[in-house]
Amino acid sequence: MNIYLLYYNSIPTIYIIETVFYALIAIMITERSIMIWQINDPYKKQFFHYIPILIPPICFFLYETINPERMNIPYRGRALFDINSILFYEVFDLHPFFYLFLLIIFISTLIFIFQEVLPLIIYKFKKNDDNLDTLSIPSKHESTIQEILKDLKSDSISVEIIDSDQILLIFSLTGKMNKIILSKCVIDILNKNELKAVVAHEIAHIRRNKKYILIFIYIFRILQFYCPVALLQFRRIINLEEIICDKIASDITQNPQALARALYKLFIKNENVNRDDIERNKILYRIKLLRFNNKQKIKYFYAKLFLTLISIVIINYYII
Repeated sequence: MNIYLLYYNSIPTIYIIETVFYALIAIMITERSIMIWQINDPYKKQFFHYIPILIPPICFFLYETINPERMNIPYRGRALFDINSILFYEVFDLHPFFYLFLLIIFISTLIFIFQEVLPLIIYKFKKNDDNLDTLSIPSKHESTIQEILKDLKSDSISVEIIDSDQILLIFSLTGKMNKIILSKCVIDILNKNELKAVVAHEIAHIRRNKKYILIFIYIFRILQFYCPVALLQFRRIINLEEIICDKIASDITQNPQALARALYKLFIKNENVNRDDIERNKILYRIKLLRFNNKQKIKYFYAKLFLTLISIVIINYYII
């Protein structure tokens, strides 16, 4: 079958190809905007990071609604950039760039399945690990934990301790019942102020996970499971969420240095934690931000965000 005709006769194929290119344009423009306007504040930067995930599907359906003739050959001749000129470029009666594109899509899909789908399935069907015992708060820690929750005005959040002196676990669950999970070794390693900072960080995650924008981001990420740009941006959003929650925890406790010390003790100094250089550098970067804790004021932020957004929408309209 002629793959060029397959492209024109398949809406899903058109959707996949165009949204990948829309996302590519979007990430190039947003990164340039962040650099030119020196957007360093994590809250503000996060809005720019949302764009390459949200915009491509919206643009695809918006453009088709505005102009259903965009797929016609005469219109393509007037386009700023025709995707087909690259994807279907022939070399010895083959289409190497199209096959490369398919390979990238395939790899991105596999990464999505193995890194984001399978862990959720495994967690759902194996909630209890035979090697870990989930305990109620031990009596020697109960007063400390309850005092911390009271100080943070989060009495409605429950805390469970995993009885392990080796495995380091710190995470939160958001749903009908908000819960923070800590392994016993975390409590043993940290002093009270550092533990309070860690709990405040998880409380920040619980609060932010209820925000509709993050829910929409995840839905749009799923809609673009095949897109390498969406894969990259979603990872960056997750990493930036950690920094944002660090700042929220610092604002709650008014003690950013305590969280910096906690991160160092748990993830840098702790010999039981094996982390590669990339993860280690991420932790060190978070510690650096906490120690300096500078706040950035950006003039006309929403105007800059709007200009970036409208530029992407206009440019992508002429890419077919």
